[in-house]
Amino acid sequence: MNAFDVSKIGTIFLLAIGVTTMPAADAQVVDASEWICEFCPFETGNRADLAIGASNVSDDSAYFGDASGYSEEGVYANVDGDGSYVRGEPRLQWQIEDLGLDSRYAALRGGRQGIFDYTVAYRQLPRHRYFTTDTIFLQSAADTLSLPAGWVNAPLTSGFTELDTNLTHRNIESERRVLELGGKYLPSSRVSLSAKYSRQERDGLNVYGGSYFTTSSLLPGSFDYVTDTVDFGVRYAGDNGFLALEYYLSEFDNSTTALNWETPFTSSPGAEFGALAQPPDNSSSSYRFPEFIVFRITRRSSLTRVRSETWIRTPSSCPTRPTTILQLILCRERLWLPMSIRETWLSH
Repeated sequence: MNAFDVSKIGTIFLLAIGVTTMPAADAQVVDASEWICEFCPFETGNRADLAIGASNVSDDSAYFGDASGYSEEGVYANVDGDGSYVRGEPRLQWQIEDLGLDSRYAALRGGRQGIFDYTVAYRQLPRHRYFTTDTIFLQSAADTLSLPAGWVNAPLTSGFTELDTNLTHRNIESERRVLELGGKYLPSSRVSLSAKYSRQERDGLNVYGGSYFTTSSLLPGSFDYVTDTVDFGVRYAGDNGFLALEYYLSEFDNSTTALNWETPFTSSPGAEFGALAQPPDNSSSSYRFPEFIVFRITRRSSLTRVRSETWIRTPSSCPTRPTTILQLILCRERLWLPMSIRETWLSH
């Protein structure tokens, strides 16, 4: 390109800038209050989509019914759907899945954009492992398995003369139920508060392996677990980064501490029962301090600091007999310990 072309292009560029920055002499304010959006209307009022149907299962099946809810022979009615309710800025949405089954799910979400939002959800999940299990053990208590009356102990399984007459059918299955509550609130454009609570319940029947000296048995033991979690956070967003404080708490509760069973094998007098430890009650909590800050040095250069600091509290449950000095200290006093501290600097 020669010198004439360069100067010509520069002149055109300056003229274009002048035209675009020059205020119009007869500029007028456009009134858009009467405009109607026909191709992208905003949703208002009520909306609901429902699907109602029925299904038939020909045979009982733990494999087919695991997590699906179609475990037993028969007819199942089912309802699925979603919908919303909008009135001005507040909005409400709902959703349901497999409402007529044991694998049902339901959720409710709503709020006002830029101010607050909330969530309520419930989920149920069935687990079916075996429908063909037979056992000699009877559930005499929540944590105890006993032998039937008239049972004849023997050193080997070949000596169980009362085995066939004392077998009873037990389905090895369980169920999980989860309830979730959550919300977020923005008191200002820079500060946000968030909280979430979850409660998970699991109960049913499981197969445990119990050893008694040189013999062992498969035990159909029941369990009942409850886990509560709380997640809370505060966040401040500035012009050049953000600072946050996050807290997490988890509480686990087990209704039984041990599974006791009466051994079907020959045993010494007074030592007819064995015991299998179960997960103990415990709790765990942690704090986290994430931050992201950009430091301006000049107009064209800056430094970015990314830092995350996490502290955890030692569990409340400890071994019956601590085997190390650290376990002894942590079991006597719940301490806050640094889990991870990470810091990164980036230059731009």
